[in-house]
Amino acid sequence: MGTENGLFRYDGNTTTRWGTEDGLPSDWVTRILPHTGGGFWLGTSLGLAWFRNGKASPVTVEGRPWKGHISSMELDRNGRLVVAGPSTVLYQKADTDLAPIPGCPPGPISQVLAGRTGSLFVASDSIIHERLFDGRWIRYGAEEGLDFLPGPLQVDGEGNLWVVNGNHLAVKPAGNDRFEDRSAWMPGAHYSGASASAGQDGSVWIPTLEGALRVRGSSREVLGPREGMPSRHIQGVFQDREKSLWLFASSLYRQLGQGCVTAYTQQEGLPSDVVWSVFQDRAGTLFAGTGDGLARLGAKGWERIRGSEGMSILSIDQDPAGNLWLANLNGPPAILGTGGRLSTLAGFEVSGRAMRVSTDGDGHAWFSLLGGQNMMRYDSKTQRLTPIMDIYPGVQTIGPRALYTDARGRIWIAGNSGIACLEDSRWRFLTPAGGLRNAKVRGLAFMDDGSAWAWYVEPNGITHLDLKDGRLVVLGHLDLATGLTSNLVYAAGQGKDQALWITTDRGVNRLQNGEFRRFGIEEGLPTEDCNLNAFTVDRDGGVWVGTSNGITRIRADQLPELRPVPAPRILRYDDGKESHLAPFGTIPPIPHPFASIEFRFATPTYLDERNLRYEVRLVGLEDDWHPTEVQQARYPALQGGRFRFEVRVARAGSPFGPATTLNLEVLPAWWHTWWFYGFELLMGIGLVALLVSWRVRKLQAAKTALAALVAERTIELEKANQALADSNLALKEQSLSDPLTGLRNRRFLSLGIKEDLARVLRVNREYLPDASRENIDLVFLLVDLDKFKAVNDTYGHPAGDAVLIQMAEVLRGVMRDSDTIVRWGGEEFLLLARDTSRTEAMRVAERVRTAVEAHSFLIEGNLVLRCTCSIGFAAYPFMEHFPTWASWEKIVDLADHGLYLVKGSGRNGWLGFQAGPALNPDQDFSTLETRIPQAVQEGLLILQQSRPFSLSDQADE
Repeated sequence: MGTENGLFRYDGNTTTRWGTEDGLPSDWVTRILPHTGGGFWLGTSLGLAWFRNGKASPVTVEGRPWKGHISSMELDRNGRLVVAGPSTVLYQKADTDLAPIPGCPPGPISQVLAGRTGSLFVASDSIIHERLFDGRWIRYGAEEGLDFLPGPLQVDGEGNLWVVNGNHLAVKPAGNDRFEDRSAWMPGAHYSGASASAGQDGSVWIPTLEGALRVRGSSREVLGPREGMPSRHIQGVFQDREKSLWLFASSLYRQLGQGCVTAYTQQEGLPSDVVWSVFQDRAGTLFAGTGDGLARLGAKGWERIRGSEGMSILSIDQDPAGNLWLANLNGPPAILGTGGRLSTLAGFEVSGRAMRVSTDGDGHAWFSLLGGQNMMRYDSKTQRLTPIMDIYPGVQTIGPRALYTDARGRIWIAGNSGIACLEDSRWRFLTPAGGLRNAKVRGLAFMDDGSAWAWYVEPNGITHLDLKDGRLVVLGHLDLATGLTSNLVYAAGQGKDQALWITTDRGVNRLQNGEFRRFGIEEGLPTEDCNLNAFTVDRDGGVWVGTSNGITRIRADQLPELRPVPAPRILRYDDGKESHLAPFGTIPPIPHPFASIEFRFATPTYLDERNLRYEVRLVGLEDDWHPTEVQQARYPALQGGRFRFEVRVARAGSPFGPATTLNLEVLPAWWHTWWFYGFELLMGIGLVALLVSWRVRKLQAAKTALAALVAERTIELEKANQALADSNLALKEQSLSDPLTGLRNRRFLSLGIKEDLARVLRVNREYLPDASRENIDLVFLLVDLDKFKAVNDTYGHPAGDAVLIQMAEVLRGVMRDSDTIVRWGGEEFLLLARDTSRTEAMRVAERVRTAVEAHSFLIEGNLVLRCTCSIGFAAYPFMEHFPTWASWEKIVDLADHGLYLVKGSGRNGWLGFQAGPALNPDQDFSTLETRIPQAVQEGLLILQQSRPFSLSDQADE
């Protein structure tokens, strides 16, 4: 990656930097292109260089040193470099020697582009010149429809030439000499100074101020915030050879899921980010049961079903008449009729709440109750509830908790002591004695071949079973050892492509043809924490998964081919004297004093790189492969000899590929050389044969023992040093974390906040006064559990600690991975939301408040508590155009005032402050803190509140 601070290489694990100290003309790297002789061409603000083996070499023009200004640079179809200078175009004549292209048109040159057919396009003033493969030049200007000053040029896979500048976009179709206007396709102005790039699929990507525009021929697509783009202002787009999309905005981003994963949260219309159930009815309509009602996906997005507010819908099923049955944790079950009317279930008067609902062919609804202790059948005609034991007495022994009907009409029951299946009026049972991993079975999924998969309450993976010859038999198991990302399974199902999909607390797994494919945060999921039974496959083959942070759709028909993992690359090796970077060439023998060798390696892929498994060995020292959790291997104090380092890689659940090797030779110690042995022989000639023989053997034994002891002590010292480093790292981590909740503490915030503040100030300086200011603020939210003292006083401090631990988990589920959660003290938490907007602070605060209110806090004895919270917030910088006016500590104090006002006015709400129109940089901040009501009245402060709060009430606990 080229940056304003040098050249960086990221290998999926570590980052290495090179700059002017390594020979670069400038630390500001503007362009990187591969060199046919190895290494890279680097374009910088002060000229061009050839970078290879960690060093930069100068570039010449017809044999003379050259450091001219670079307008643009490209590679032609033969891999030769073409460079546009201020008034000339140069091409690569030799390895590092350039020469002018003959016949180049006069005038200042702004852009050069090498076409796919061998043509060369040169932009000069308001004209584009095309140099054909035979050397002829063709001119395009206003007469050919090019009526604006050309900016970046790019050719798509069909040979069409695209030109963009500002809000203008034009295309010259292949084989045509006229340009056609496509300015209406632009979602916003082209980002000034950014290039258009060619994608691996033949598309052209154009960065704009309103997202990224993809064009090819007559097709176009816009990727903006609605499609998951991190920012509207896209400064650059790059698609790598694996078709992953990299985006340059305020930071470097990568598109997750390669376009086949779409996530929906409250921002897209869901009533709540917690999605407990997903269901597609027979008409093809998709429903989501959330922590705050039922939502339906329509043409305009998600919309909540009226009347479902406050319901926590854990399960959905449809009866033969078309009615939807809803299991509601917060009250009696409900029915959504075919006419769209929602009503609660009459006659449901049993203790406990419904956790799951399923319907049978007779229109009955079966409910499993909270805790999985019982099942009831509801008859809508008689409005009677009947325990399952009264209907099927034979299943009492397994403690029924969920009932299913498969495609063959068989009835299956998952219970607390195993599984039961009813076929031909006869029950068959399967328990741990028959091969189940655990007695408590949480759910079942059925395959087209009649087999089933069962998962458990405990983290025991998932079990494959079938009914064969009148017996339930286990066919196999899947768990961590066989490739699952977690043993805690929440749901499973068969896709249209016959693949097995499994959701867990660590993402989604897809198994097909014996190979696992994982979907997590890096593949586009908003979170890896899936929810129980929240899984369905739609008519188009898409897989829908409900999570604790929205709902995700995975397009199985658009999944890119998962190619074999590339062989790993050995990036460098370090001996006891220096580091050596790849490519290594001929490696000289390593002297014995420097024979402690460390290898670093990586795999050139960014697809599921977190789940790659590595194994290493050093042939000549060992024959067995050894797994490693880090991308490095160290071998201390090697004795003399020839060695071959080998490393291989595989995805989880897949076999290892071929090994990458590196041969080394270590010179023996001086006392193991031939000349030393010869010297000993000469000394022995002059001595008595018996005495010399005895003495030589004794010395040799002593030297060998000493060498072994030195090697042993060296290894012990290195292990002790490593243990000390690990202990120091663990101690540092403990000093930065809260021991009860595992959240970060105040010290962590004080150490890391400076980097965040500097970045926010830098981004604010780059924005014009009238520019859009989205996603550039830091928002501080102070969250306090309401009436927490009463929890401690009533149930004891262990119960209070349990509530705090669960509160931390709730906050983790609500906030993004890029945010920071700090235990501020007692029952108070500070949330730091990065790369957000002050206008979004209210949504964040409401999401936190709703999540806490909806959560069931469990304490000892299975007692459920309901808690609420109060929230105060403010954004940094407080004054947008005077970012240094108030420190972050003052912003937190102001958020604390908001929290104080909410606590004093009824709790369970939020209140934030924004700078008012009358606030100016000469105002003393302390006057705002001491007179908030007057500051609001005078227009110095603007309130953002969930409901009107009194500005004079006193908070109490």
